[in-house]
Amino acid sequence: MPPNSNGAIQREKQLVIALSRLPVEAGRADRIRELLGGIDWRAMIALATSWEVEPAVFGNLRMHFAEATPPDVLAEITELERAQRAYAVSRTLQVVDLSKRLTEAGIPTIVLKGPAVALAAYGDFSRRTFADIDLLVHKHDLPAPNFGE
Repeated sequence: MPPNSNGAIQREKQLVIALSRLPVEAGRADRIRELLGGIDWRAMIALATSWEVEPAVFGNLRMHFAEATPPDVLAEITELERAQRAYAVSRTLQVVDLSKRLTEAGIPTIVLKGPAVALAAYGDFSRRTFADIDLLVHKHDLPAPNFGE
């Protein structure tokens, strides 16, 4: 999505950025209502998905701006939010299990990004999706590569 002619961020980007923050503050709510007029819903959904902030964005739309969201879009984002939050919970449980198993094996880990970012940003690990698992381990806990086999 290229910027418009004056170089400003498109409405969809501004909307996703504004909706990806919790809580929705009164001053921001007014700006969000302005942005909702004439929005390209497909572009907004695609952008929220590519930035992996669907649960926060779609949840805020559903909870605070349902009246300004077309019914078909509201139904779609409600289902997408539910599915992405369930996926985030499932992935987080995998991260916790993997980290626990490694720690029990004497390999301490630190969880990076994914659920750690969601907890820091939203206080809820299901409010942000993630596609991979990022764990930090000490290099001496990694096996040496064996390129000869």
